[in-house]
Amino acid sequence: MTGKYLEAIDTYRSALRFVFKDAVDQMPSTIYRFKPYMDLVVRNVSSEWDTLVLVGNYRWNEVLFGMTVCNNISQCYIKLERYVEAIDWIMEAEQIMSAVPHEAVDPPTPGE
Repeated sequence: MTGKYLEAIDTYRSALRFVFKDAVDQMPSTIYRFKPYMDLVVRNVSSEWDTLVLVGNYRWNEVLFGMTVCNNISQCYIKLERYVEAIDWIMEAEQIMSAVPHEAVDPPTPGE
């Protein structure tokens, strides 16, 4: 059973490469404002793709994908009873979310 969780972790890390490229090799990161996470905030819309994937100036699909995959890795480590690694990956999901400015996640006021 252990092998399945280790295999799943490898698969999830490979999936993270779609968004974070080679930075996955540095994950979980000890840098709180990790540049690949900060790059999820797009300052200038530069392509047609950007207009399709952005809500405001944030790549929400990539933010949510990264957070979800990090949480899945954490769950695998919990099943393996490797709790320190599980916490590392939970914190990684939090770091991804922290890259998005707080004003981007405030709910709209009713009637606006």
